[in-house]
Amino acid sequence: MKEYQFTPSSKMLTVTEGLEVEVDFVARRVAFSCYGKITTLNGTPQPDVVIEAAGAGDCALIEEGVSGSEGEFRIRGLTPNCPITVSVRTDKSTDVRRASPASRLIQVAEADTENVNFIIFHQPTTFDITGYIDIADEYIPTTKIILIDESREHGRKVHTSLLDQSRLFIYPEMDLSHSFTLKLESSSLLLCTISRSLM
Repeated sequence: MKEYQFTPSSKMLTVTEGLEVEVDFVARRVAFSCYGKITTLNGTPQPDVVIEAAGAGDCALIEEGVSGSEGEFRIRGLTPNCPITVSVRTDKSTDVRRASPASRLIQVAEADTENVNFIIFHQPTTFDITGYIDIADEYIPTTKIILIDESREHGRKVHTSLLDQSRLFIYPEMDLSHSFTLKLESSSLLLCTISRSLM
């Protein structure tokens, strides 16, 4: 009811047993709402995202809303004839890296504002490990790459691969919260083991 003003604001009544009393109030709308939807780039609705509306200039107001199960949100209590910046609060929303657009400026009139939509991008949880081994052709058949997940107890060998003529390697979708060691081993090189930590 924060968007309505009632006249009178209150009224004293004397309640008498057996009598029915009718009281009239006049409601006038003094504030309005902003409606929108939060989705990912592929259109998937995103719940539990916090959206903020902040007034500019003489419109010193801050209101918040949270997106529902279908990504929809409503921010209530916006003063008419005020420029208001609507934005996604990434610091209050789980795993939200950024939003597009970063913010939207709306001018609240004597009506609700609709279709204030945002696309969000989540914090990455995986990464790819790619590389190129600068090595002579004669050593390629005897050289292998070993990736070890150091976040596992005692270390866990994730993958072992032999080099091919491209000298390129890729390990896709590694867990970003883990630490890895990349080892280069060769049975024919004098320095048979080279390792590098990736964090």
